[in-house]
Amino acid sequence: MRQSFVITMCLMLLGSALSHADEPPTVAPTVQEPASALDLALKQLGLELGILEKQALERTLTERGMAIETEPAGRRLCRVHVRNVDVFDEEDGSFLQWFNLFHRVTAEDVIERELVIGPGDSWDRALVDESVRNLQDPVYSNIVIAVPVKPTGTECAPGVGGENTASPRSGVDLLVITRDVWSLRFNSNVQFQGDALTLLSLSLAENNFLGWRKQMNVFFNMDLGAFEVGPSYTDPNIMGTHLTFSSQASALFGRDSGEFEGSRSKTTFAYPLWSLSQRFGASVTVSHYDSVVRRFLGSTLRTYDAPATEEDDVLPWKYRYTLVDGAVTGYASFGTKVKQRVSVGYEAYTVTTELTDDLAAEGRARRQFEAAVLPRSEVSSAIALSYSVFTPTYETFRDLATYDLREDYRVGPSFSYSLRQGLTALGSDRDYTRLGASLGYTAGVRGAYLEGTVSWSARLQDDDLLDHQSTVATYLTTPMLWRAFRLVTRADLSVWLSGENQGYYTVGGDNGLRGFPVDQFSGPTRLRVNVEARSVPFRLYALRIGGVVFWDLGGVGDEVASLDTYHDTGLGLRVLIPQFNTYVFRVDWAFALNGPGSGSYGRVSFGFLQAF
Repeated sequence: MRQSFVITMCLMLLGSALSHADEPPTVAPTVQEPASALDLALKQLGLELGILEKQALERTLTERGMAIETEPAGRRLCRVHVRNVDVFDEEDGSFLQWFNLFHRVTAEDVIERELVIGPGDSWDRALVDESVRNLQDPVYSNIVIAVPVKPTGTECAPGVGGENTASPRSGVDLLVITRDVWSLRFNSNVQFQGDALTLLSLSLAENNFLGWRKQMNVFFNMDLGAFEVGPSYTDPNIMGTHLTFSSQASALFGRDSGEFEGSRSKTTFAYPLWSLSQRFGASVTVSHYDSVVRRFLGSTLRTYDAPATEEDDVLPWKYRYTLVDGAVTGYASFGTKVKQRVSVGYEAYTVTTELTDDLAAEGRARRQFEAAVLPRSEVSSAIALSYSVFTPTYETFRDLATYDLREDYRVGPSFSYSLRQGLTALGSDRDYTRLGASLGYTAGVRGAYLEGTVSWSARLQDDDLLDHQSTVATYLTTPMLWRAFRLVTRADLSVWLSGENQGYYTVGGDNGLRGFPVDQFSGPTRLRVNVEARSVPFRLYALRIGGVVFWDLGGVGDEVASLDTYHDTGLGLRVLIPQFNTYVFRVDWAFALNGPGSGSYGRVSFGFLQAF
């Protein structure tokens, strides 16, 4: 996910300072206590809005002479009113409002076609909320509001309002308000951990071309091993049909050498299950990857030492990986209070792995390197089946992953199962069965969020279990405590159970231990525990600013009983600029409490999104 570049942030800060030069900074809670008539009406509807949402709603109601309808139940929907608020409004100051000249807001009809409720339908809060979730794409919008309002005319359309169509109380109108994220932008995402620039993503993009919610950009992505350059295009709703299309292609180059190493591409055309009531969907995807794969220890290329030799072979952990794959899938969805979804498809791919030309190893050392490091080369042709079941119930949270903005999470039980059957009769070079299953439960309890999942996967081939792994994970948050902070915890245990080419997990840096180098520790078993105390945000002009105090624990080993654990502690800063992003900018300073690096001045990392 690419975020607004630092230069844009500086311009915004400067503009805010100029616009509010005579005003003191404002520190305010995210949600205000009910006080006005609007607050009481929203409370009656069971709605709670953030500051940005409430400002947009108050201004729209005043400008359009509308009033909230507090008793929409049992009425027919007469009209839908759409308003897309400018990126910068009066609250942001006159300087920043000038930038609205360079942004075209999303067209009203584009917003309206994402709704799953329309004129003539009976008022249904669940459908209104689903419409809000459809519009809550962080690429396009930072706020989405949908409220019932009294009909603006003296009567509803004939046959729409019920028996008494002459009465304004015979129906209800729907007011939808959105606010765009700045779309014409030089996007960026950056992660800096310790002494290493681990991720840099840049793109020159128009994320909302002509207000039609089409994305086109030219991007540059760099990790520790390589960088890539290429174009991409995404259309999430082709001509209002809900057909989607996305495509991207790139050339890859070695980060140190700058030499061309390969390419990658992916193209998808689909009719997704875009609403809960939709029964059927389908997708077609083709992709390829052909380049060099590397594994790192901190910012240094990891090396391999073959057990068969006495000396340390210091073999660079890299290889060429070539993948070409395609899939055709059909979807079906059933149920209302409990949703069941089934997919049936055909998948084919070919994987080739080989050593790079510069690997200086021969004999047993070379063979052991191939066996331990290289993934399996194969041709696969398989029938794919999947089944999932969940409850389509959602809870709204704030100040959890972002600040002030609405965050919807699905709650209740869920289960999924997948089966892929590779067949030589269809062209696969071996028969195999790949199985996977997951079981989860999430709940929202008085402002707290609780999530637990168990997942398992394996490949059955020639009576052996390969790629056999399992994960148990929890994610827990408290409500806001004393209106000051909430505790957020993540814990997971992942185990490779058996199989040739046994996989491994890593921990270090943003991967669970912020006080240690990137991927410092690795092994077939991994434990991670992270705890953060996240403060409420403070509003400083256009900014939302918060802080965190954290503790991380991580460990790897050959099995659970032999885990070597390390831990760190630290503090961090979170900043949100809602006009430009829906994700926080993160800076963390962590200190290792044991193991390598303990007693030092700590490690600083920064990037976008919360650490977990």
